[in-house]
Amino acid sequence: MSHTTPMLRACRALRLAGAAVLAATLGACNLFETSVRNPNAITEDALGGAAIAANLTNGLGSSVLRSMAAVLGPNAVVSDELTWIGSREAYRQLDEGQITDPRNEYTNENGYPFTSEARWYADFVTEDRMPALLATVDSVRVRPDAARALLYSAMIHTMIGEMYDDFVLTRLRAIEAPSVGVARFDTMFVIAIDRATRGLQLATTAGNTALRRDLTAIRARARHSRAIKAQLRAARAAAAPGTSAAAPTSPLINDADATADAQAAIALMTPGYRFQFVPQPATLPGINVGFEMNSRLEIRVGGAYINPNASGTQPLPGVAGIRLTDIANPTPTPDAALARVVDECCRSAVDRTMPMTVLSEVDMQLIVAEAALATGNTANFETAINAVRARSSKPAITVAGLPTGVTASDLLVHERRVNLFLQMRRLMDHYRFGIPADRWVTQNIAIRRHCFFPVSFGEKLSNRNAQPQPAEATTAECR
Repeated sequence: MSHTTPMLRACRALRLAGAAVLAATLGACNLFETSVRNPNAITEDALGGAAIAANLTNGLGSSVLRSMAAVLGPNAVVSDELTWIGSREAYRQLDEGQITDPRNEYTNENGYPFTSEARWYADFVTEDRMPALLATVDSVRVRPDAARALLYSAMIHTMIGEMYDDFVLTRLRAIEAPSVGVARFDTMFVIAIDRATRGLQLATTAGNTALRRDLTAIRARARHSRAIKAQLRAARAAAAPGTSAAAPTSPLINDADATADAQAAIALMTPGYRFQFVPQPATLPGINVGFEMNSRLEIRVGGAYINPNASGTQPLPGVAGIRLTDIANPTPTPDAALARVVDECCRSAVDRTMPMTVLSEVDMQLIVAEAALATGNTANFETAINAVRARSSKPAITVAGLPTGVTASDLLVHERRVNLFLQMRRLMDHYRFGIPADRWVTQNIAIRRHCFFPVSFGEKLSNRNAQPQPAEATTAECR
């Protein structure tokens, strides 16, 4: 069906009358008349009704999913989780520890744009749209969607805090806003914690236990990662210019708020609970971690984790493909937790629709276990770490009964390695526990400083203010 204005219909009729009539009567009519009414057009002011709350929140969830799929691969390639096997030199650069090049095609053209979009949209939904919807007569109906939007916002801000050294934060689309800066990058976690706290208030009012569970868990993750990044920033700042940053002398985190949140989340979770984004091809960016690993074969699981097939592109089928063993087992046995996640994420049959875990019960147990170990509470450490091991049917341990040469700290690092695989935490653990990735080379920055992804070249090109602050030239040393 054609939708035209009366003026446009009159203009068309007059054009058929001949040139003489046109000259005499058309007047304001234009050959390229564009005053066409489109009844299907949706303008921004149409997003004000309470009925749109679920659509806004679902769109935000999809945006966070796209961001994860875009940036998870590059982040894991910098660590030892994934490794480069294809032809794209940008992956080689990351694999060898050159994390700070703002022109790297996977971080510049794919990772940062999708992550920046998700961050902006999180602010648009939670700060610009939802407050007005919560003020309407439909506020009771809006609360669960508003709480879920705050959950997604807490997720994206936490993940940015974990993976980046700097970022641009603004809700103003026409302003060239400065980047946050290394000294103030803790802001990302502050925002994540605030959004989770506000979401918890709404979820509690709405009586939604599932949202309370997830919001408590993301706040625990944000608080725990915030403490890790604070350690790493301090270690980096303490190193003299031009020297290597040392691993923190006390890397174990004992953050009372993070531990309390983790314990509260566990109480709301069933054993083995996981919050996962499970993508469909239509919801993914063109370059995504599943496609690059399982279809295009540019990257695969790292050599410390798997035994590859003859072509070196995929793990061998079944448990034969698992190289990393359970270090708490006196008999070398392929780690069952890793075997499960490799089957889920990293085989050709999975292709691009690999699930991406954001929150889990084992993650919360690991936070509790670490806090117990940091305070020397062996009993509580054993309880929490055995809960983690039970989820993949691994035998329970005692600290006193660990194999010779394996400490409780070693076991914590190992269980984090296999249970948080492809969950954006491994690079932080490389730095804080002083364990370089197997492919890092000496001249690259990752082996010398605790550096993460920078603001992308594309952002700097379009935003003249997205540059390091002059006072940070020495302390940053990652640019």
